[in-house]
Parts: sequence; C-alpha cells; structure tokens
Amino acid sequence: MATQCIACFVIVVSAAAAVVVSSLHLQLSLSPRPRGVLVLPRLSLVLTHHRRDELSTKIGRRAKHPTSFLFSSIARDDIDRFVVSTTNNLNSSSSSAAAQSFASTITNHVRDASIAKSTDDRLTQQYEMENAERALITWVEQYRVGRRGGSTESAAAAATTTTTDGISEEGVFEVLAPDAQIFDMVIMGLLELPLSSSSSSSSSSSLAVPGIATVTEAEAPILDDSVDDSISNTNEMSTLSKSDRATTILDLMESFHEPTGLLYDAVIASHAKDAMEYLSYVTMERHREVQMSKLKADNNAEDEDEEDHDSKSRFSPRYHHQQMAWKSAKSALQLLNRSEELYYETGQVSSRLPSISSYIVVMDVWKALAVSGVKDANEELDDEDQLEEREEDGMTRKRDEAMEVVKNLRQRRLRVYNPRNNDDDNNQNNSGSDGRSSTGSNKSAGGYNILPPAEVVASMMTVNDVLEFGVNLLRESVPSYQLQRPNDEDDQPGKVGTWHFNQLIFDLAKYPQPYSGPLAQDLLDYMVYTVRKQHRRRKGGGSKKKKMEVQSAIVPKPNSETINGVLKAWMITPTTYYSDVARRAEAVLAKLAIWQSEGMLWGVSADTVSYNTCINIWKKSTDIPGAAQRATDILLLMEDESTSVTPDVISYATCIGAWADCASHVSGAGKCAEEILMRMYNRCKNVVGEDPAAPRPTARCFNAVLLAYANGRQSGNGKRALDLLRFMERLHSEGYKDLSPDKYTFNIVMKALATCGERGAAHKANQLLQRMEASFANGDSNLKPDLLSYNTVLDAFSKEGDAKSADRLLEQMLGKGDDTIRPDAYSYTAVLTAWSKNDDRAMAVSRAEDLFKDIESKYADGETDFHADTSVYNALINCWAKSGEGKAIYRVTQILSLMEELGLQGGDSDVQPNARTYCAVLDTLARSKSYKACAMSLEILQRMHDFYAEGHDSVRPCVRAYSIVLSIIARSRRKDKAVKAQELLHRMESEYRSGNTSCRPNVYSYNAVLNAAAFSGRDEREQEDAFRVACSTFDELRMSDYLAPSDISYGTFLKAIKHLMPESEVRANLVKGVFRKCCRDGLTSDFVLKEMSDLATPELYQSLLKGVTNDYGNLPKSWSANVRGKNLALGDHLASKTPQSTERATEKLGTVTGRRRALFIGINYFGQKGELRGCINDVHNIKKFLTGNFRVDEFLVLTDDQKDPKCIPTRQNILSAFRWLREGAKAGDSLILHYSGHGGSVKDTDGDEEDGMDETLIPVDYQKAGYILDDEVHSVLVRGLPKGVRLTAIMDCCHSESILDLPYLYTVDGNLQIIETSKNEGIVTLVGAGTRFLLDGDKKRAVSSLTKGMKMLMQGDKGGNSEAKEKAVKTRSTEADVIQFSGCKDSQTSADAHIDGKATGAMSYALIASLSKNKNQDYTHLLQSMRQILTGKYTQVPMMSAGRKLVLEHPFAI
Repeated sequence: MATQCIACFVIVVSAAAAVVVSSLHLQLSLSPRPRGVLVLPRLSLVLTHHRRDELSTKIGRRAKHPTSFLFSSIARDDIDRFVVSTTNNLNSSSSSAAAQSFASTITNHVRDASIAKSTDDRLTQQYEMENAERALITWVEQYRVGRRGGSTESAAAAATTTTTDGISEEGVFEVLAPDAQIFDMVIMGLLELPLSSSSSSSSSSSLAVPGIATVTEAEAPILDDSVDDSISNTNEMSTLSKSDRATTILDLMESFHEPTGLLYDAVIASHAKDAMEYLSYVTMERHREVQMSKLKADNNAEDEDEEDHDSKSRFSPRYHHQQMAWKSAKSALQLLNRSEELYYETGQVSSRLPSISSYIVVMDVWKALAVSGVKDANEELDDEDQLEEREEDGMTRKRDEAMEVVKNLRQRRLRVYNPRNNDDDNNQNNSGSDGRSSTGSNKSAGGYNILPPAEVVASMMTVNDVLEFGVNLLRESVPSYQLQRPNDEDDQPGKVGTWHFNQLIFDLAKYPQPYSGPLAQDLLDYMVYTVRKQHRRRKGGGSKKKKMEVQSAIVPKPNSETINGVLKAWMITPTTYYSDVARRAEAVLAKLAIWQSEGMLWGVSADTVSYNTCINIWKKSTDIPGAAQRATDILLLMEDESTSVTPDVISYATCIGAWADCASHVSGAGKCAEEILMRMYNRCKNVVGEDPAAPRPTARCFNAVLLAYANGRQSGNGKRALDLLRFMERLHSEGYKDLSPDKYTFNIVMKALATCGERGAAHKANQLLQRMEASFANGDSNLKPDLLSYNTVLDAFSKEGDAKSADRLLEQMLGKGDDTIRPDAYSYTAVLTAWSKNDDRAMAVSRAEDLFKDIESKYADGETDFHADTSVYNALINCWAKSGEGKAIYRVTQILSLMEELGLQGGDSDVQPNARTYCAVLDTLARSKSYKACAMSLEILQRMHDFYAEGHDSVRPCVRAYSIVLSIIARSRRKDKAVKAQELLHRMESEYRSGNTSCRPNVYSYNAVLNAAAFSGRDEREQEDAFRVACSTFDELRMSDYLAPSDISYGTFLKAIKHLMPESEVRANLVKGVFRKCCRDGLTSDFVLKEMSDLATPELYQSLLKGVTNDYGNLPKSWSANVRGKNLALGDHLASKTPQSTERATEKLGTVTGRRRALFIGINYFGQKGELRGCINDVHNIKKFLTGNFRVDEFLVLTDDQKDPKCIPTRQNILSAFRWLREGAKAGDSLILHYSGHGGSVKDTDGDEEDGMDETLIPVDYQKAGYILDDEVHSVLVRGLPKGVRLTAIMDCCHSESILDLPYLYTVDGNLQIIETSKNEGIVTLVGAGTRFLLDGDKKRAVSSLTKGMKMLMQGDKGGNSEAKEKAVKTRSTEADVIQFSGCKDSQTSADAHIDGKATGAMSYALIASLSKNKNQDYTHLLQSMRQILTGKYTQVPMMSAGRKLVLEHPFAI
C-alpha cells in the first residue's frame, strides 16, 4: 500500500515537473539557470495536457437556485438565446478580429523592440523580436489551416489540437492573411537586431537557446535527450542569424505579397554584411595561426604539422567562418536574383527595381571572397594528403568562379539600368547568361513618356526640335519663361549644344513642376543617345567627307553639370506624382557608371555635389522607411578611400539632417546622428593634429544632431543634448571658430530638455536661458534670447507642472519691457497648463482666472496685440476641470457658451471651440459628483452634433468625447444606463460608417458600456436589460472588424456576470468558457484573475488553475502575452486574498561621513554540479561600478578563481570576511556587501521564519563544511552594529529575500509592508520546494513536502504564522541602518543569464543598468526601476528590506 502511494505521488510530482517542461516548450524559450538549483535535472517525462472541459449541452436549462429571480422573471427562451449565443461564440473567432489581435501583438512587440534598441537593451530587443517573429509564423500557419478547411487531415488535426497551457483548441476558422506592412515591420525589426543577438558570431559548436544568449557545449550535457527533442524546433529560430531569419519571413511574405525592392535591398545588405564579418574573422584566425606558428618555431616538425592540420580541420573556427561566409554570400546572391526576377515578372514596375547598392554590395562580397582566397567550405576533403594537393588548385578555381559571378552581376546591372538599347547587337551583348530579356517599359527604365524613346525622337525630331519641345512645355506652366542663350551664340546662330540643354535642365529644377524630374531624365537620355550615335558613326566606314561631317556636327554631350542638373530636377519633383524619386535619382548615378564603362562619357563623373544631391533627396523622403539610413549609406560610400569623391560639410550636415527629420518616428535617430558627427570629427583628426583637407564640424552639424535629440522626445535625450553643447563649447575654445553656439543652438537644447521627460530638465533649461541673458548683457548679441527661447522654457515648466516657476518667468518677460519677448497666447497657455497640474487646486484656479483677466484687460487697454484665443480658453477649462470644485461645471459651461456665442455664432475664428474644448468640458463633468452630470453631458454632445451639422468642422464629434460621456453614464444612477450607453455606442458606430472616422469606437468605448451594464440592477427588469447589453456588447467587440477585446474587457464582462447572474451551473459554464477564451487570447491580467477569484467558486477556480503553473507558482506566459504588465504568479495572487496592512516609515536614514569598506563575494562553483557562469563577472562589474561612481576606501574580494587560499569563498573565509567588514565600525561608517552565488532554503528549527524555512548561503566548500544559515549571517554580520553605521547588502542569489533576516519589507512606494502570510503562499512555496527536492534527487523529502502542500491546497486551509512575524520584529530589528537589496523573493530563484554576450546575474545587471541611467534616484525608485528592467524576461522579483523603519526617500549612496 505504501509503495502504491509513493508510486502515485511520483506520478503527481512528474506531472508537476512536466508542467515546467511544457511551459518551456510553449514559450519557445528556456529559462536562465536559477542560482540555487544546484543540479539541472535530466527530465524524461511525457508531457501531459489537460483537455478543456466541454460546456454543458444543456446550457439553456433553467437554473435550480433559490435566488434565481432573473430566470424566473423573463422568458426562458430569451435568456437561453443570450447565454447559448455568448457561450458558443467563445469557441470561435471572427477572422478579422483574430487578424487584428495578431497584428496588435506583433506591432506591440516590434515597438517594444525598437524602444529597447534606443536604450541599448539588447536582451529585451531580442526577446521582443522573437515573440513578434513567432506570432507572425503562427498567424501564417493558422491562415493556411483555415484556408484548407476542416475536411483535410491537417485541418482536422488542428481542430482538436491541445495547447500547452492546458486548454484545447476546438474548431477550425479562417483568419485573414497578414498584410504587407506586418511582414515589412518584422523583417526590418529583425535586421535591427545587434550582431550579438544572433548566433552568427558564435562558434558552430554552441547550443543556441532561444530568448537568451548562446550556451556553450560545456553546459549542454546537463539536458537529457528528451528535453533536447522537445526544444529542437525552438532552437531552430535562434541558431539562424538575423539575416537568415529575415529571409525566412521574406519567403513567407512572397506567398502573400510582392515585396518591394527596398525590402530586398535591406535583407541583401544584411547578408552581405554578415559575409564581410565572417571574412574578417577568417583573417583574424589566419593572423592568429601565423603568430602561433612563430611562437612554436622551436618545436619539432611533427607538432607543427599537427597544429597546421588542426587549423584546417572541419572543426576549426576558421573553417566554420569560411563556411558561413560562403553561405551568406550565396544567400545575398540568391536574394538579388529573386529581386531581379520579381522586377521582370511584375512588368518592370519601378518599386520592384533592385537598387544599385544591392548590386554593389553583392559584387563587393564576391570580390572579397576572390581576393581573400576563401574556399567554399561545402567541399568535402578526403584526407590530409588530398587537402595539401588540392588546396592551391581549389583556391584558384574558386577565385575564378567568384570573379565570374562579379562579371555576370556587372552585366546584369548594365541590362537592368540601361534597357534602352537601339540595335540588336547591343541587345544581344547586354543579355545575361540566364537568357533574360533586356527590353522593358519606358517608365521603368527611366523614360516617362514626356518624350518618346530616344531612338524615336531621333528619327522624328532634330536637336533643335527636342530643345524647343522642352522649352514650350515649361512655358505652358510658366508663361514668362525664356531660355537664356550663351553670349557667343551670335558666332554660330541656330547651333544647339550642351549649354542649351544644361540651361533647360537647370530651369526645370528652378521652376518645380510635376514633370521636372522625368523630363530632365528624358533629355539626358536623349543627349546620351546622340553621343552614342556619333560614336558609332566615327567607328563605322564611309567617305572621308562624311567622316568630317560627323566630326564637325555639334552634339549636346552631357557633362557633370548635366548630371547635377538632372539630380536637382528630381529633387524638386513632388513625391505625390513619383513616389520613388530618391531611387530614380540614384539610378542616374548608376547609369552614369554604365555610360562610362561603354566609353561614351569618358571624363564625365559624379562629383561631391552629385552625391550631396542624392543625400538631400533621401533627406526629403523621410516618410519612406529607411530613408535616413540610405542617406547614411551614400555618405559611407563617399567616405570610402577607394572612391574618388570625398564628402564635404554639406554631405555630413545633410545626412545628419535626415536623421533629425525622421527622429519623431524613428527611435535612436539622435544616436545615429551623433555617430555621424563624431565620425566627421575623427576624420579631420590625425596622429599629428588635424587633416586640413577633411571637413571640420560646424555649428550647423551640431545643431542638426541636437535637433534629432529634441525631436526624438525620449528619456535621456536632454542629457545627451547638454553633453553635446559642452563638447561644442570645448571645441570652440580649442580653435574651432565655426563652432560658436548661437541662439538657435541654445533653443534646440532647451527644446530637448523640455521634451525628454527627465526630472529637473525644466530647471536645466532655465539655467541655459539665464546663461543666454548673461551673455547678451555682456555684449554677445548672438545669444540674445527671443520669444521662442522663453516659450520653450515655459513649455518645460508646463510639462513638469512647475506652475510657480512658470509664473515667475512670465512676470520676468512682462517686466523687461522688450517688445520682442512680449508674451503671446502660447506663453499664457503654457503657464495655464502648468497651473492645471498644480497640487493646490484652489490656488491653481484662482491664478488661472487672474491670468485670464490680465490678458483681457491688457487687450482692452491696447497693451497687447492679441486676446485670449481657443488655446487659452482650453487651458483655463482644464484648470477648472482638475480643480474638483463644486462650481467647476458651472464655470466651464459658462466659458463654453461664451466661446460658442463669439466663435461659432459670432464668426470670431480665434475663439471658436474645437473638439478639445468640448472634451475638456465633458471631463469636468466626469470628475464632478453632480447628479446633473449625465444629462448635461448628453446635452453638450448633442450641441457638438448640431454645430457640426451646421458646417463647423472644428467641433466634429470624436471618440474621446463619446467615451467620456459613456463613462459618465456608467457611473450615473440612471435606471436605464446600460441601454442608453449601448445606444450611444451604436450611434458612434453609425457615425463612423457614415464617414466620420474620428468617431470610430475604440476598446475603451466598449468597456464603458460593459461597465455600465455591470453596475446596473436595481430591479429584475433592469438586470435583464443590462445582461442583454453586456452579452451583445461583448459579442460585438469580439466580432468587430477593427477591434479586439482587452484584458479590461474580459474582466468587466466577468464582473457583469457576477452582478447579473445568480450562482448556477449555467453561470459556471459561461465563466469557464470566458476565462479559457481569455487565456487563449493572452489577456489574463491581474484584473481578470481578481474578478475570477471573486466570481468563481473555490473549486472551479482551483480546477481552472490547477496543473498549469510551474514549480514557482507562475502562470504560463502565453496567458498574459498580450497584457501590458507583469506575468502574475499564482503565489502572488493567492497571497493577494489575505489581509495586508502597511505602515509609514518614520526613522531618518543617517549620513555617511566616515570610512567606506566593501566586501565582494562571487562563486562560480567550478567543476561542481550546478556550476554557474556569471557570479565572478558580477563581482567585477559591481566593484567597477561602485568604485567608479562612489568613494570606497577599502575592499576585499573573495572569488573561487583566485590562487590565494585566503581569498577563496569557503565557509570559514566568508564568515571571517563578514567579521572583517564590520570590524571597528562606528557611526558615520558605510559597509557594502555584494554576494553573487547559490542560495538555498532548509527547514526552520527555531520558529522565526514565517514560511517555516531558513534561507542559506552556499559556500564553495558546502559539501564538506555545510551551508551558512540566515540566522548565522544575521548574528555575525548584522547583530550589534552600532547606531549610525550604514550596511548596504546586495544579495544576488536564490531565496534571498530574508537572507539577512531583516524584519521590514518595503513596497515600491516606500511604505513598510506588514503581511500576515497565509498558508496559501506557503502551499505554493512547499510545492515548489518539493519539486526542487525531486530534481535534486531527494525523493523522500519531495514526497513529504508535496504531500503536505497538496493536502493544504485541496483543503483550502488558510491562516498565518503571526507569531513568527512578531518574533522576527523583536529579535531582528537593528539600531544600525541596514538595507538589503535581494535578487528575488524567498520562494523564487535568481537567474544566471547571458546579457550582451556576457554571463551575469540578472539582478546585478539590473542594479547597474538602473543606476547608470539615473544615479540620483532614491532607494524606492531604484527598486521599482530594477523590477521594470527584469519584468517580462525573468520570473524573479527584486526585493528591499531594512533592519528598522527607515525613510528611504534619499538618493542611493554607499
């Protein structure tokens, strides 16, 4: 019997462990190895899944419940129809809604990756792009299954698939295909990944693990074969380079859409870059081998031969990099072939034209393969002798093949970019080896039918006729136009040459017309045709007289000015007519290269002006994705020493300006612009000083970079702008005369500070303004502040809500008596907006009214030339809206009536109310508690409609106005509020369908209607109506063709069910279906779980969550994949049901004035089970950061890689180091402890632990000497520390929340959290601990812990160990200021991860990353920032505790 019980329980434990593996398989990522699990187990478990319970087929049966008044008061058929309809629809999804959900998920992931890239958070960037890529692949697979239908075997299988979160998917439905923009977004996001995020730069012998950096083979044997099989498919994604992954998505895209040439260009460039990187590795390996051979010159020949053989082995790094270089080069060539084929197959549409840069980069790669002599690694080598014999011949053959590819590409480029050949011979010569036709449409080739093809023109018109045609065409648009003639034309009247054509082309650029670029292009093609024709006649036969006539004929031969004129004509051509202007301009330079190679335009070449014009065209095309990067690529081409064209100041300034123009929608633009600026600066510097030929940075270049930071509106941009200003001033003091900061420079820096959102940025902007005033007072007229300067600082104060500072600055502007800086409407609006954010609402309203009266009185007295306009009125209304005063609604409606009377009815456009005005008034009503708010809001909304119907477009009803009214209705006491809210929602939908796109409902609109229904129910009839509204509204939201439910939608619908339906089997089945659909949609948030716990019975709730959590109590990440926030842990949720209390910290933190001593401990456990990789790195990183940013007088380092026995982190040495750290400590001293290694937990024996477990530190010799209990750590290190001593402990290990046994735990708002821990949280801890014991091989302890935990879970036993809490407070409180940062909770593990290619602890990384961004943040903000950095990537939650009730609202310091 006992054996059977143990066997049954092992099955339970195996199932619990299987959840861990299934969760890993579901997420396509492996969790980082926890610091505390000494051995990662070999799991050979069969993954089991819990099939979803079927909804009752008798859902319409009348509920047998004593309080089922709802069902007894309405027709049973009606309620059956509503419940059945709602429940059954949960098992299917609208195709458009599903597509919308996929698109939203992918867009969010790509956006988060872009944000992570801008902050150099590579780990998050990689994580988000993997999720986006995975979502897109899933979308495509689901689309294909739906298209096949349920009749096929695959579709039938898909209809009954079971997801890894324990919910079976039922039914096959057809989802809309992804659109091209989604594919573009994912591909470009993948190409933005850093090189270290892919496995391209790692050895082929590494095991790629999705979601984290590469794990070496040394760790691979830890996993069993069965686990390897379960993640084999997931590894495929991460083992591919970012270029290969982008190519995979491009392959999928080709099944649905025709990718643009720009997209192919980007992927081709990425493959080419990879190939060049691998070739650089090959070169380095060769250099290393040469150096090694020199070092081993004294060894015998046999050793040298063995070393040489190893360097050529198929397993050597050089061989691997050779193989990858050839693979990347071939991938780039194949993509170029596909791009070219698509170009021809689509009728040579210009948007499919491969760019000249693609041909160049692919040819460069194959040239590099030929020059470097890299052999194709795909060839098999039989033996060592054959290797020696074939090496030389193989290299020669491969070199010849590579050059043949280059030659073929050059010919194909000639054909693609020069399809206008006028004779059959030329057509044959230009045909490629693949037999593609060289003919094409005029439009794709460069002709735009402004002129007929050149050969047709030559047969019908003379040179004079062509010129006159262009002149007459321009004269039709510009009647006064006359073509200027050269001064010497009288000598040869009627002769038309290059000068005339150039003048016409430049005039086309001077007078912008839709046909300027195309006509200039056609004129250039015609000029080239005449040159080619004369060239052939000279080579042909004929009489001497005829040859003389050919030589004497005047042919308008293009020159460099012609080329530049055509480029400028393209530059001014409106993109509304030709969207590919930038690409067409680049094609001009490509054609020029072709014409040069043909010998027709020998000596005519593109100059710096030509390239600058191309850069400028891309600058003006910033609405095209990647335009700024393309401008940068051209600049890089100019910087290349192999080119004869060098960049000048205009080149750099224009390219930087391109990044500034796109900064508002391209993250990281400021950083890219600064990199170009620094490249320019470094180019003009050499070893001995400065290169006089290189362009020097100018104020224009610096201002463009500053503008990129200002337009970026990202955190940190203000600081970078200030740093650049200081750098600019330093260079100016060193002799750079063109770098004197002017008024424009300071204004941009102040704008960057105003928009960066950093704390204290407004005061820094004000300091710059004061500097400008002081400089002007000292005679520097270039720094006189203007009105924009003052308004920018006012705007900065407004954004921070610093009303008093804004008010003082406004008074300062008025007091100066300078008309040039007299405040305008923008100035007053900024100050009013600042007052609207002031905490003193009464004072804010009073001051706002005073400012408004001041404006009106000064205007009436003639002291100012402006009066209060719409923006001023709106700001005043906002002040009243946020005041909370009872008379606010009367004042704002009075202001609105005045604006309507003066603006809408009186015709004063300056004070016409707009939609923002009405929304501000409605917001005031929403904030009020007036019973009239509902009726008044409906009346105001109707007034908007009436005025809009009269033709006032500025008051067009919008979704925000409707949403505010809906929220007012939902909070009102109106009896029919649910029905009224739904009517308003349907009115919105009708407005939207009728053409008012600003009225399109959003998810908040639907949620407001659901909320109105959830809080209805005074009587039975009202509950019946409210339930109908809730069901139909939720169903409409799910079936919408442009919206999808959010987690708030699901939670509010569950709330409606709770309030409107009695407990019954019908309600239970409905709740079950809604919750499972919510889980499948990835929208299970804290709010949903809270509503579920309140709504469902304990048995139902436990049955829904049972079996799907991992051993740490975390729900599957897929359940909350689309929720903006953290993934809820089951332990957290169970604990949230228990009583909690908080109290304020009251004791002041002492100041540090004395000695600062630090102890750093890092243990990697080399050669032991559970070896870690990042702990010693943590020690070096933390020590470097603390000593570099704070004062440290003494420090001691214990790591297990040192040779000194006293510095090895054994149990004895660690305790001795603790004593050394506190030795002689007195008031004012600061002690710092950093520990990175394993942590554990054992059974508590003295009753001072709430969870019944003592936490432990695990020294390197733990197998012999044992653990270090938290009781011992507290006794040796903490207890008895004198008052006034500060001890800061940073514990990056598992189960570390109470490792110092400190009694007070801090929340992120700085309060002390006193929790009477329920046994529910202990249950989760016991289950997790029992599972870990099993993984370590101790089945006896596993059975004991899991038996107790599962018994408590099934019984639902609750309670708390308050005695342990009281004992801890009495015995563990300290007089010293002891503060501990821990890597996780006592029930969690800390991760040993790979970040930026290096092994490190997640918590140590988060601490350094947070303090690096803001060194002056206080302790609670530091804790919050660390949690945000780790959220979504790790399950651990950093904690902070203290030995007494310290107020930690001070900047972090040691």
